[in-house]
Amino acid sequence: MLSTQTRIQKYALHLGLSLIAPLLLTMVLIIISGDREFGMVYGIISGLMFLNLFYAFYFLKSKFWINLVSGLFVTTLSCGVVYVILTNKIKPDFEFYGIYTALFSYGISSIVAWEICYQVLKLKNSNDTNS
Repeated sequence: MLSTQTRIQKYALHLGLSLIAPLLLTMVLIIISGDREFGMVYGIISGLMFLNLFYAFYFLKSKFWINLVSGLFVTTLSCGVVYVILTNKIKPDFEFYGIYTALFSYGISSIVAWEICYQVLKLKNSNDTNS
């Protein structure tokens, strides 16, 4: 399995890409569709979905369906955490729109979710080899 240092490097890569991928896809969808709302809604959500699916195959390197389920799980959990935080207005007073709160909460929750997936897969693999 992966060392702690390798996992930290991969988490840092994920955090960086989670800031860039949705932004780029949002710009492309706004240009293609000509509709700002459409581009922002579908660009951010699909950007995070594609990022987590790509990351699942890069990080876990497991069976196809495990990677697919893990990517969908992390995206759903992380976006759900962001939604709950923003709808309950849990943000600092100086931040009017909640953008930094959303980015920070998405980053932290996705890293926690990926570590959970990694530990579950590691436990499953150790149980399979012991049987």
